[in-house]
Amino acid sequence: MKNTKRYLTNGYCISNNTWETGLNNNDLICGATGCGKTRGYVIPNIKMSEESMIICDTKGMLYGELAEDLRSRGYRVMNLDLVGDESEYGYNPFLYIRKNQKTGLYREDDIHKLANAICPMEDSEQPFWENASKMFLEALIAYTLEAFPREYHNFDTVRRLAVQLGDCDPNEGGSVDKQCRIGVRGAYLRKFDSVCNTYTEEKEPVYLLSKVEICQAAGRQAVYHYGFSSMIMELEARKPDSIAAKLYNMFKSCTKAEKMYASIMGILAEKLNPLISNELIAVYKNPKQISFEEFGCRKTALFLTVSDTDRTKDMLANVMYTQALDCLVRSADRDYREHRLPVPVRFILDDFAASAIIPDFDNIISVIRSREISVSIIVQSISQLYDKYGLQKAATILNNCDHIIYLGGQDIATAEYISKRANKTLSSIIEQPITASYLLERGSKAIYLQGKNNTTMKGGMSYGI
Repeated sequence: MKNTKRYLTNGYCISNNTWETGLNNNDLICGATGCGKTRGYVIPNIKMSEESMIICDTKGMLYGELAEDLRSRGYRVMNLDLVGDESEYGYNPFLYIRKNQKTGLYREDDIHKLANAICPMEDSEQPFWENASKMFLEALIAYTLEAFPREYHNFDTVRRLAVQLGDCDPNEGGSVDKQCRIGVRGAYLRKFDSVCNTYTEEKEPVYLLSKVEICQAAGRQAVYHYGFSSMIMELEARKPDSIAAKLYNMFKSCTKAEKMYASIMGILAEKLNPLISNELIAVYKNPKQISFEEFGCRKTALFLTVSDTDRTKDMLANVMYTQALDCLVRSADRDYREHRLPVPVRFILDDFAASAIIPDFDNIISVIRSREISVSIIVQSISQLYDKYGLQKAATILNNCDHIIYLGGQDIATAEYISKRANKTLSSIIEQPITASYLLERGSKAIYLQGKNNTTMKGGMSYGI
């Protein structure tokens, strides 16, 4: 892998051997619509690649055009379609939440990362609402994992809990509520007496009582408003070290004010809504699940089909990027003595700044080089990065891309950045010919390349900018 090259722009190639170049392999490709980002960068690099790839296929075109060529070169090729009615492969974020092998408890940091990817901090001036909705989501995710069988571990179960059991109970803490809790707790302990003693994998599945059973257990025929807090109490009775109970008890002070609770639930519903379509539920339950760890030991290409017009599925795509990066970094550190993946992995992130935010991406991009992981970030303007990630985080992302390819555009903020870096006038950047490009390489002067690219790639196909 150290002797391979990648194609940048207008016939310019560079070695992928970071030890030889002293540079990381992260690229940022910036250009307006129609500048040739896909034809001039993405396709040539896929066709000459010898590394594993996770490719954002925003038009659904790349898989059909390049899959057979990759298979002929020894790649395992997969397609995860978030747009169509049926995807060849499945992806379930809950499968990447690990367990502590000694205690049998799910790892809180994995739960936190998943909730953070769904409820990222977007309003730094009023963080309370997003933080509160994230805390409740963490409790719902933990409850789903601890109280339901494995086949129910997905966002549809979380949604059902949030809608049916997440209502604020105005009677919580009253004498009637206390009597009901005592009765229900007794019923639960009787029903689950066989699983209450010691933890084993076989004893984990715990099924909820129906509302009728709840009323009967409490000695009341009237309908009892049985909220999530009551369910947490019963789970804690069965599992005193329950993570769901711990997380919910930290959150429940927010339930005292009914309007506040309703606002938090509204934010959470908005975040969950894009993740619970029937098509995505089928993706969660697809038996052919993706294993990201295998990308680092075998040449694999995953085409992630998303829509460039309907952005509702971007949230799941960015959850996938977050978990894939985390899984690959962990695999490099744990499974290989040199802490480097035997097969390098590249993320080709098309339309990067138009999708949802990848949490902590500014930190992640700073540490992946040593693990043989790299990213190709494709944007229409640098202003998009500023808008999504803020000035400081966007600057960190830019600073960790040792190659920036500018293909032209009309965004003034982008042109100002390129003009300062290239030591050119702003007007010359704005008036850049459509067949020209600037290549900015760390430690070198800007390279101005002009003329249509006639480089013929493998397979006899020619791609031009």
